[in-house]
Formats: sequence, C-alpha cells, structure tokens
Amino acid sequence: MKDARLVRGAYHFVGLPLSTTPQAKWNDDLHREIDHFLQTVGPLDPGDLPPALDLEDGDSPSRWRQLIESDRQGALSIVRELIRYTTRQSNGVKPIIYTGSFWWSELRDPDPDDDNMPFGDSALWFAQYPAVHTPVPIPGSQVATDLGEASSFEEYASTPALSAGHPKRIPKVWGGPAAPNWSFWQFSSFGRMAPAITGLVDLDVFNGTLEGLTKLTIGAAPTGAT
Repeated sequence: MKDARLVRGAYHFVGLPLSTTPQAKWNDDLHREIDHFLQTVGPLDPGDLPPALDLEDGDSPSRWRQLIESDRQGALSIVRELIRYTTRQSNGVKPIIYTGSFWWSELRDPDPDDDNMPFGDSALWFAQYPAVHTPVPIPGSQVATDLGEASSFEEYASTPALSAGHPKRIPKVWGGPAAPNWSFWQFSSFGRMAPAITGLVDLDVFNGTLEGLTKLTIGAAPTGAT
C-alpha cells in the first residue's frame, strides 16, 4: 500500500474479556488483546493512519447486552480501557474510533463528562447505512437483497441529502447531531467494485480534503506549524 502511495491503516475488532476472567483481571485480557493487535500490525510509520478500534458488539451481542444491562459502568470501563491503553501503547497516538449504533444505542450514548468518556479528540469513523433505493437482489444470490444502501460512490454522490449532509445520531462524545464532528462515514456495506473486486465491500467517505486526511496521519505537523 505504501509503495502505491496509499494512506495505510489497520483496525481491530474488539472483543470482551474472556468469560472465565474475573472482573478484577479484565484489564489483563484487554491489554493482551491490544498488544496482539499492535504487534501484528507492526511499527507505524509517518504517513500511516492511527490504529482504529472497531467498537461494537458483534463478537458477543448477548454478553455485551447482559453486561450493559447489569453493569453499564463496567461495560464503559472496558471501552475506556481499550482506548486509553491503545493510546499508551502507541506512544500517545490516539486511535480512530469506529462505531455506530452500538455506541449510541447499546451503550446508551455515553456522556463525555458524566460517564467519563472524554474521547472527542479521537477521530470518529461512524457506520450508518441509509437506504437510497428500493432493495435489489444481491448478485449471485437468488433470494437475498441489499438494504437499499448505496452500491457505489457515484450513487452516494448523486443523493444530495447524503453527500451534502452528515450521518444522523452522532454520539454526544463527538458533538451529537447538533454539532457533529466525524472524520469517516461508512455509508454502505453493499458496495460493488467489479471487476477489480468480486463480492460486496464496505464504502466510506472522508469528511474533508486530502490535506485534512494527511493531518490525521502519524507524524503530521500540528495545525499552524511549518
């Protein structure tokens, strides 16, 4: 990717501590998880994006739901530790936070102050898939259809309400709907890039210019620096 002059990045789909681990030892599991992620990615070079944490409940929806209902602060402590430990292990580089309905629904839209979740300075990569067309059959499937999501960047760009706006339900940590502060928007999981890629892919846009994207990378000069 670097040889092709593409901005590189890597993300980790987070998992809960093992079900057999007592709560007093949760952080040990979380630290091993993040260490494995960062060791697998290897050293991050100048020009790379910060590591991204995929914070959702897909690894174990029932366990997440049970934990949030019985001990919401415990669930928030897991999310908090994942973010803070990744930052420490990345020499102060704040991770990009990928999330969606999990944050504002399952986690009940944590408040930056009241819930001690002050992560608004981490870039938000928000997943929300609005319908822009009538569901159509998925290629290669006789029964399944998409969800009406954009299947290409062209379809996204031709939908003014989407391309000129922003995803709704932005979490409070990133300004909420009134003052949204998002960096990436994953707007479809039914993208098609044939013939280069067969099957379906996620589609994302960056909320800014190439210069703005460059400023997010490791080693970029702070705003205003020369």
